[in-house]
Amino acid sequence: MRKTQLTVLCLFVLAMLIVPCRAFALFGLEAGVGYWQQTPSGTLQYKPLATTAADIDIKDDLNFKSEGKPFVRVKAELPLILPNLYFMVTPMTCGGSGTITRNISFGGTQFNLGVPIESKLKLDHLDLAIFYPIRLLKTATLG
Repeated sequence: MRKTQLTVLCLFVLAMLIVPCRAFALFGLEAGVGYWQQTPSGTLQYKPLATTAADIDIKDDLNFKSEGKPFVRVKAELPLILPNLYFMVTPMTCGGSGTITRNISFGGTQFNLGVPIESKLKLDHLDLAIFYPIRLLKTATLG
């Protein structure tokens, strides 16, 4: 009896060395935090009038500046019958103020040269994925 227990224990230890420890866990949890330097650029347009500029430049007209924001991600690997979960959130808020350097039409409203302007843009990114892993894919593709 004691010899059998010792043999089972040795096989278990050998299996732990050969097979990754994660295979014996009920679930795996991974989390990460990072920093993203956001630099908004591009143009906006909404029903332009023929007599004024059609595009609003985010950097030049609205004076948006670069800002750094943190992001957070979490991944949970669950047992075979349950799907795995992945969640990531990245906040993004940019703004600027200044004076309009040219006549601009936006949404049927005329903004004339020299008018002070203040703008704010908020785009929060939320990413949620529910997925099942494809078992043995790493083995089949050699990593």
